[in-house]
Amino acid sequence: MSLMRQVQDELVAAMKSKDATAVGALRMLKSTLANAEIAARGAGKELDDAGALAAAQRHAKQLREAITEYRAGHRDDLAAAAESELVIVERCLPSQLSEEEIRAVVVAVHARTGSTQVGPLMGSAMKELQGKADGNTVRKMVEEVLRG
Repeated sequence: MSLMRQVQDELVAAMKSKDATAVGALRMLKSTLANAEIAARGAGKELDDAGALAAAQRHAKQLREAITEYRAGHRDDLAAAAESELVIVERCLPSQLSEEEIRAVVVAVHARTGSTQVGPLMGSAMKELQGKADGNTVRKMVEEVLRG
């Protein structure tokens, strides 16, 4: 099932159950996906599943950053609301790998490519981990593997 279809189905279910938080979060995610589709069409392309997933992950990352900023600004009320929204958005995303699983992939990519620099190893690892791991976590694992 495409991500857009999944979001739409969850939105309908949230509306039926009158879950205002979920309705708001899913509408925002649907809007993000619609904007990504418009941008892709503007570039003469169709929004594929990978592009939709990337847009949804950017949205989740923005929520995580907002939570950090809200906490730094002592706005726990806004942080809690953003956390609730993030939980709902993450239900629509593929499950993230643990640090141990990410490390295993990075070690395998390192052994296969023999790369000794962060950039190339990071790029190869991210291709394999696409949608399954946060870039900051992957970077941390790449740096650990390269340090030995």
